[in-house]
Amino acid sequence: MEILFNVVFGFVFDVAKFVSKCIYPKLENIVRFSSKFEKLRKEMEKIATFRDTIKEKVEGAEEKATNQNQMLSSGSKIFASCRKNGNLCKKALQWL
Repeated sequence: MEILFNVVFGFVFDVAKFVSKCIYPKLENIVRFSSKFEKLRKEMEKIATFRDTIKEKVEGAEEKATNQNQMLSSGSKIFASCRKNGNLCKKALQWL
């Protein structure tokens, strides 16, 4: 009986070792994949916040450029009207 128990236990032990050798690398890969996926998700969140920050800055710069373009066009209109009327020198001296 003891010999049969040792043979069966030895067989079961060898099968368990073989199965663990086959399964362990797969489990290890799953754990590594999960941790890398988590790191990737965190990096994507950082990139998304960076993108939003850049987008806000670009929108602010576009508004500022629009305002400056409006000011420039109104200034050029004033210059053109003064030039037509011949008051260019008088206006220039007034601004100084």
